[in-house]
Amino acid sequence: GGSFTSSAGASSGGNGGATTITAGATTSASSSHAGGAISLSGGVSAAGTGGSVTLSSGKGTAQSSGTVTVASADGGISGNSGGTTVKTGNTNSGNSGDLTLGTGTASSNGGSVNFVLGNAGGTGGVINMASGSSSGGTGGYMTISSGSTSAAVNGGAASLTAGASTSGTGGGGGSLTLKSGAAAAGSSG
Repeated sequence: GGSFTSSAGASSGGNGGATTITAGATTSASSSHAGGAISLSGGVSAAGTGGSVTLSSGKGTAQSSGTVTVASADGGISGNSGGTTVKTGNTNSGNSGDLTLGTGTASSNGGSVNFVLGNAGGTGGVINMASGSSSGGTGGYMTISSGSTSAAVNGGAASLTAGASTSGTGGGGGSLTLKSGAAAAGSSG
């Protein structure tokens, strides 16, 4: 199919031009009327691999590369903030795609991967990590390991810590449970 290219102008003495894509707003008083949506999708292929979608920041030839931010907007006066979903597609005959979260290789310190939930006035948010179930094979496994080193220093540490209670009037710290899986007919893990 034909190509479509949209690019901002280059600059030799200042900042490069920006490209902004914004869907339409609505001033309707009805809560059932939503703002316009933006969809980015790769092309469909009848026999080959579908088209890819790549979001990448600009390279800084002499300085840092740019940042990529994927975030939902803040909630309004009485609503929730929007959700953000990152997932691979379903498949009927092959394997589903992998999802990789990682930082780049560095000659100095490596970057971190942080899973941090926002503070709450009520119950704090939950982080759930679960491997996949299977109806015909072994369930998926989960590995959590700290980094190794080839230098004459210690390997990375690994910690599992339940939450503290900082109230001076009561409340206990969170519990920590490690257990193997149950089995209906064989031995537990």
